[in-house]
Amino acid sequence: MPHIIFVMLISVSVALLSSCTDTPRWAPENRVHPKEQEVQYIVDTDPSDTKDPDDRLAAFFLQRAGNNPQLVSATNGNVPLKSAFTNARELWPNHLVVPGAKNCTDDLVQRYQQELTRQELTILALGSMRNIALVLACHPELAQRIRKVIIVAGRTPNEEFWLNPDQKVVRPMQDLNFETDRQAMRRVLEKSIPVTFVPFAAGNMVRILPLDLQGIPAVERIRVRDHASTLAIVGGGWTIPPFDLVAAAYLLQPASFNCRRVQAEVGKDLVLRQSDKATDQLCLPSDPKYLQALLLTVLNG
Repeated sequence: MPHIIFVMLISVSVALLSSCTDTPRWAPENRVHPKEQEVQYIVDTDPSDTKDPDDRLAAFFLQRAGNNPQLVSATNGNVPLKSAFTNARELWPNHLVVPGAKNCTDDLVQRYQQELTRQELTILALGSMRNIALVLACHPELAQRIRKVIIVAGRTPNEEFWLNPDQKVVRPMQDLNFETDRQAMRRVLEKSIPVTFVPFAAGNMVRILPLDLQGIPAVERIRVRDHASTLAIVGGGWTIPPFDLVAAAYLLQPASFNCRRVQAEVGKDLVLRQSDKATDQLCLPSDPKYLQALLLTVLNG
């Protein structure tokens, strides 16, 4: 998930935030009828309780859509692994949640092996590729059991991550899921598993206003509001780009996305070059307003 590195401390007043977000853009009459498909999957996530809230929103979305994972695993990225595991257990109270792994004998590797042996699965990867790379290193035969890996990372050639290209403040956002562990990403992509990239650009097309989220717990709305205030100074427009939430929407409703084939190149950046010969794909919302309505319909119940 992309992050911002600040070179200065900036104070944003709550009064200013309230004045900029006191009129929700979404109302019940904007509801759409989801057309989710039933998907068997594992979600690998790095939820924070103090930073980007989109892992948390993705968890609410998937559970409220009624399509629950076979397994939840915690990985590093937004926060250290221990915190990610604690947060994931809080967000997925009725599901098996396992911590990230370091060795082939760890519980996560064994659980992945059990689930993938039982059935072919999609992996929704919302953090770094460290867990998935380890599982494949320990059990290479499992690569053929993975239907697809959905990855929130990647950029087109020469693309920079600005929330608003007309307001380039501080520095571009990071491709954090890739930059956290470049070698893990390389190892996963070398396995010839089908990969769909739902990158920064996809999440940046679908903005959510904090007050539009009336159906989630108040503490979660506060997290979204606080994150929106942080992003406002770098072009966020008092909204958040829900990167992981959009990837979760792709998992359940891929028909709402336009996809093109790309060849992934791992270097300093993860560059996605269009190639008709490639098997991986880059997907963006075909109708961002519809997708926003879909997300809010499910989240608000």
